[in-house]
Amino acid sequence: MKKYICLILVIISLQTVIFATTNNVNIDTEVGSGEEYLTNVNNVEYDSLPTYTYKNLKGEIIEAGPIYEEGTEHFTLKYQDVKVYIKDQGYTTTKIIKYSISYYTDSIATNPELKVGDKVYVYTVFDENGKIIETEIAYRNNNRYLLAIVILYAIVIVLIGGVKGVKSLISLILTVLAVFLFIMPQINEGKDPILVTVTTSAFIVVIVISIISGFNKKSLAAIIGTIGGIVVAGVFAIVFGNLMCVSGVTEEARMLLASSEDMTTIDFKGILFSGIIIGALGACMDVGMSISSALYEIKSESPDITTNRMIKAGMNIGKDMIGTMTNTLILAYVGGAIIMIMVFMGRPELTFYDIINQEMIVEEILRAIAGSFGLVVTIPITTVTASVLMGNKKEDVSSGKRKRL
Repeated sequence: MKKYICLILVIISLQTVIFATTNNVNIDTEVGSGEEYLTNVNNVEYDSLPTYTYKNLKGEIIEAGPIYEEGTEHFTLKYQDVKVYIKDQGYTTTKIIKYSISYYTDSIATNPELKVGDKVYVYTVFDENGKIIETEIAYRNNNRYLLAIVILYAIVIVLIGGVKGVKSLISLILTVLAVFLFIMPQINEGKDPILVTVTTSAFIVVIVISIISGFNKKSLAAIIGTIGGIVVAGVFAIVFGNLMCVSGVTEEARMLLASSEDMTTIDFKGILFSGIIIGALGACMDVGMSISSALYEIKSESPDITTNRMIKAGMNIGKDMIGTMTNTLILAYVGGAIIMIMVFMGRPELTFYDIINQEMIVEEILRAIAGSFGLVVTIPITTVTASVLMGNKKEDVSSGKRKRL
């Protein structure tokens, strides 16, 4: 019996050796470290695999069916069948697309129903021969409405502001171009976000205020005050951001991480601080220009006013502005984060301290407080600078009577 068992084992061993030799497999390597296996996998020819291209093409709904439901006993989703006429980038075709109405299973929150005439973008997949193999509704095409609100905004600014309104539009365009054509590309290339943002913000302040008010003592005071405010806001954010160990990796940051080809160049914490500085820039510029303009008018009406009285007047004006402007900035940040706040408040198991210590909440609080801090500091810096530049060291009493403010 033992002889037959030994004979069977020998035959099996010989077959294994023959199989391994025929298929060029190293048994020791396959069973051992696996390095040879990984090498073979890495050497797979991918040229033979199909290649696909993706584009978003403009389309128009020419037929829209009723909303219907599909699902199982565990979940139900809503859909709508639509016929889309696509004509964009040299492609002309008509496709019937199954449009998903539901965001989540059994959720009352849904996408708006599509109607005939609605403009959409169609996510389109092409094979290697340029043939469309898959389509789905990407999002609505709101280009015409976006253009309409921009034009309406520009018309209102020009009608109310006149020449100053035109200058404001020019400065706004330059600001947007500076952010999107300089700050964003520089950060994407791996440059220091804080350094890029501070230097560009200073450039924006100088250009914008000079365009709106010319380059004079009033503008110089506003420029110095605004730059001082955003620097203080940035330092405040950096110091307390590091103390609270914020990472800057929120949901939006994860989306950026997923879409980035080179993740090593992304400084999420730096981008967070950069965003805080940009967010504070507009408010600081507003306060700086308002204080400087008010003091300039006071100087024009009372040429003999002293520096000390101008500082007192400027601080009184600034105190009135603090209440409204800080509320404006805080409410702007709260409005932007209202959904996130509601999500956390909708979880009864979380205490107040649980909620405010979530990193997303911490970052929003830091944004709001740092921006408001910079705004408040802008007031004394602008006031002192404007008063020193425009005020008199001593009051002129040659007229025999001191003018009152």
